[in-house]
Amino acid sequence: MEVSTGVETLKRLSKNGLVKDTQDPVDKRSKRLKLTPKGMRAVTQALARFTELDHW
Repeated sequence: MEVSTGVETLKRLSKNGLVKDTQDPVDKRSKRLKLTPKGMRAVTQALARFTELDHW
């Protein structure tokens, strides 16, 4: 994946409230990402669907 593609994907995830980004306190060029509660629910639902498909 190209860096620009990753950046755009992360911007969309943040805009949709699925991840929260904060400045890294040590390396100001970096950001730390964390799933929001909404993002965690989305991941949980996706994993459940993948599990269903795996047993199909």
